[in-house]
Amino acid sequence: MPLPTEKGRLQILQIRTKAVPIASEVELERLAQITAGLSGADLAHWVNEAELLAVRRGEKTVTMADFDLAIERIRTHEQALHEIARVLQVGGHRWRDGGADCRAVGLTMTL
Repeated sequence: MPLPTEKGRLQILQIRTKAVPIASEVELERLAQITAGLSGADLAHWVNEAELLAVRRGEKTVTMADFDLAIERIRTHEQALHEIARVLQVGGHRWRDGGADCRAVGLTMTL
């Protein structure tokens, strides 16, 4: 399935933030512009992470700062997983996503 266009990302963000109390400073149009390459699931994860950050701070609304920190955390996590996968591709073994063997890193080995 192809990744959503900017218009598609905006529609996904509008749906995903409908039940989320977002601050008036948050511009969904701007968020849709800066999220090229993200899937609908990625966007949903991003909104959830931003909301969790706001709740942990005791805030009642999600701010742009929450979205900024959330995307940074998600990208850092993804980079770490890619690095782990790269390191684990030694000795002729193949690794793939999913499975229960390595849930902490989301990888399993195929022998």
